[in-house]
Amino acid sequence: MLPFLDSLPVMESHYCRSSSQKKYLLAEWQSRQSVYEFYSKDWCKSRKEEPPSIASFSKTFDEKNFALFRPKKDECEKCVSYRVGQLSEEEFKSHVQRKVEAREEKEKDKKEKQNVFTADLQAVLMAPKSKVSTLYYKTKLQVHNLCFYNLVNSDAYCFIWNECERGLGSKEFARAP
Repeated sequence: MLPFLDSLPVMESHYCRSSSQKKYLLAEWQSRQSVYEFYSKDWCKSRKEEPPSIASFSKTFDEKNFALFRPKKDECEKCVSYRVGQLSEEEFKSHVQRKVEAREEKEKDKKEKQNVFTADLQAVLMAPKSKVSTLYYKTKLQVHNLCFYNLVNSDAYCFIWNECERGLGSKEFARAP
């Protein structure tokens, strides 16, 4: 079972890299059960091995610190901290007030026809994306997508690069693609 789990392409969290040690499997897996079914019906069958029980598989899955990748709505660190009880009511109210003020400023700038841009770095994409077993186990290339959107005229700009061209440090964002 370990060779199978070690062969799975994993990715780090996009939004909580500094606080999570989880290894996230790609979004192709709907559930832990679907990973197990692929393992037992494809991997084990092709090697003429008897698969372990799902309980044994799940225990090893947890020991490897794997999780299924589930893209969620963006939440900032302060909102998550408040939701789990690690941020005081006063600090959270101050945070929400700053968020409201920032949105009001953005709306004001839009009305005054200023160039107002939002930016978003999409979660890491892995290429190629496939469930074909021979291709699935190949080393994946990390692809990044940085998007800028002009709120005044609705122009959008996307800059795509892979891990071989540049990384994710501040110097990569400071220079033009």
